Amino acid sequence: MEDTQNENTQNQEEKQSMPESTEILGAGATPPEVPQPESSKPMEVKMPEILKAAKEQPKTTSEEKIWALLSYIPFVALVSLVMKPESNYVKLHGRQGLLLFMIFFGSIFVYLVPFIGPVVGIIIHFAAIIIGIFSMYQAFIGNWWKIPVLGDIAEIIPVEGLTKVARGAMMGEKVDEEKRKMEMEEEAKVKTENLEQPEQEIKTEEQGNIETQVSDETPEQKNS
Repeated sequence: MEDTQNENTQNQEEKQSMPESTEILGAGATPPEVPQPESSKPMEVKMPEILKAAKEQPKTTSEEKIWALLSYIPFVALVSLVMKPESNYVKLHGRQGLLLFMIFFGSIFVYLVPFIGPVVGIIIHFAAIIIGIFSMYQAFIGNWWKIPVLGDIAEIIPVEGLTKVARGAMMGEKVDEEKRKMEMEEEAKVKTENLEQPEQEIKTEEQGNIETQVSDETPEQKNS
């Protein structure tokens, strides 16, 4: 008897523990579907802003890349600016190359400061060399790369004035060379004319002598 009573009590407890939804829907109804977690969508890999900016940059020619690369070699930056004055890409790297050149050679005076000067000068020289090599690589791959801090300072450099002065000097040298060539050609012409004149005079004299000889001959000599 006790076992049957325990079973009845367990059945009653199970009925009470059943959810209210089953009582409302009835025995034949299916329970509501439990919402499953949404399937994880593949994450979109966003391109870094640097690469996007690199794609948006205007295209550069191989000639511009070479001149921009040469801008970071001492004493060549001004030449590249003179040779490609219309290229903004060469101007960007040319300005930075000029600034690094001025920093590299201007830091020589830092060595004059006692104790700290030599150490600071060595650091500046090594930093300028490393930045220059990295900038040469950026110029070679066609990147409109601006050196942090130094790039903004480089924009202040009056490149247009320097290129005009350099062009004027180069054009003056070209004009002088052309004048020298013209003078050399004129001198050569004069020399050739002077050499030709005696020959012509000799020929004319010979012709004159022949004519006089012919005129001096008698009619009998002519008939013979």
